[in-house]
Amino acid sequence: MTAPATPTPGVRLLRVLAPVGVLALGWPIAAAFAAGAPLGAEGGEILALAWGVVTMVDLALALVLGWAWIAWREASAVRAVVWVAVVAVTGSVGVCAYLAAAAWRATDVAEVLVGPRRTAHAD
Repeated sequence: MTAPATPTPGVRLLRVLAPVGVLALGWPIAAAFAAGAPLGAEGGEILALAWGVVTMVDLALALVLGWAWIAWREASAVRAVVWVAVVAVTGSVGVCAYLAAAAWRATDVAEVLVGPRRTAHAD
């Protein structure tokens, strides 16, 4: 039995930055809900603005790309569906959480990006 490989500096950095992303994105969402900000009413105001529409299109594209990456990277269809559902509900918070989980299971950045079954060093 061999010892687990030491994670590369890039993976160690992702292990720090991805959870920071979860907190940086999750905190304002939680604060808005805690303040009682009505998403429906304020969402309508946001969509009434040109830059609000741009922001929503940008978010939608980012989420679709996140879903595609997760579905492609995951070996398990069940895990992929669960993560896609998490991202559908939480948005970029879920993408950052998935990235953090992938970084904790990986030893190099290639494995984070493509998964263990697609890397050259996969067992």
